[in-house]
Amino acid sequence: MPDLIGMQALVQRIWTLSSRWHIGDVAWNATSLDGADGAWRSAVWTDRGETVAWGWAETDGGAHLDLVVDPTRPDVAGEVLNWFGDQARGDMHGPRDRGASPRSARNPRVHSGQ
Repeated sequence: MPDLIGMQALVQRIWTLSSRWHIGDVAWNATSLDGADGAWRSAVWTDRGETVAWGWAETDGGAHLDLVVDPTRPDVAGEVLNWFGDQARGDMHGPRDRGASPRSARNPRVHSGQ
C-alpha cells in the first residue's frame, strides 16, 4: 500500500480548482479496486519528511501513469517519469534500489510499493 497520508498531504497542499486530484480521490482510488494490487505500482518521493511527488503506474494491459508533483519541485518530475519507464519495461525493483539510502534535498528519497 502506498503512503496514502503523504500522497493526500501533497494533493491537499497544492490543490486548486483545476487540479486533477482531490484529497478524497487519492484514498478512493487506492482502495476501491479489488485485485488491483498486482497491476498498480506506486512510488512516493519525499524531502525532509514532506511528500514532493508521487506516481501510480498501471502496467497490466498497457502503460498508464497518474502523477502529482509539487509545482515548487519540478526537478522531481523527471525522476517520476524515469520510474514509470522502469515500471513499463518491467523493472519493478528500480525505485526501491534508487531510494535505499538517504538523499539530499536535490534528490528526494523514493519509497515504493504495490
